Amino acid sequence: LEKTFATNQMNYFVLSTELLNIISESNDGRIVNVASNAHIGAEVDYDNINSEKSFSAWTSYCVSKLMNIMFTYQLSSMQDKVSINVLHPGFVDTNIAGNEGNLIKYIVKFGAKIFARTVDNGADSSIYLSTSDEVQGVSGKYFFKCREIKSSRASYNQEDWKMVWDLCEDFKNKLLWKKKILNRSDYDFFTSAKTRWRDVDTLGHINHTIYLSILETKHKDFIDHIYGETTYD
Repeated sequence: LEKTFATNQMNYFVLSTELLNIISESNDGRIVNVASNAHIGAEVDYDNINSEKSFSAWTSYCVSKLMNIMFTYQLSSMQDKVSINVLHPGFVDTNIAGNEGNLIKYIVKFGAKIFARTVDNGADSSIYLSTSDEVQGVSGKYFFKCREIKSSRASYNQEDWKMVWDLCEDFKNKLLWKKKILNRSDYDFFTSAKTRWRDVDTLGHINHTIYLSILETKHKDFIDHIYGETTYD
């Protein structure tokens, strides 16, 4: 997987879908996704998801943020047990360009000191959507500064919602061997877990501790048998 797509979109998709049943047990389950207004003007090229034809770091970022929004809208439309919303945090003074070349990094840092929101202010909508009673039951919306706003016209194409969902579902099944993991016997699965978790750890930046945490209650004895005393994050 192309790293921007893996980090910005597939992480959202895998965590949300794998934890959905657990979150659904809450009386007020919520999922909050962080996107960006950088999605405006972006379009998903389904033949270039992994930069098969060409690569642009900025284009990949913008498309991943558009996919965040489409995924949010699609999941909200598919169920009504969990509220799922998405937000634009604004230009926030973080290390967002820390891995770029020196010139880009210093330009972004300079601009951030003048124009960017503080980290605390940038977290306002995330905290609001996660905790406020004002948005209890609100789902499938896009927010900035704790207010609902409109996302781009392209983000409301429901055919694209479904295509993005199907694309991510297909990658998820391939990357996490979902059918094998869920259908194999507990013992057979965990006796080969050491090798398999090393592989999963590098795919789409999905760390094995996520799955160990999810499976902790049912499979703790097997995990301890293989890893010894295990600390669960």
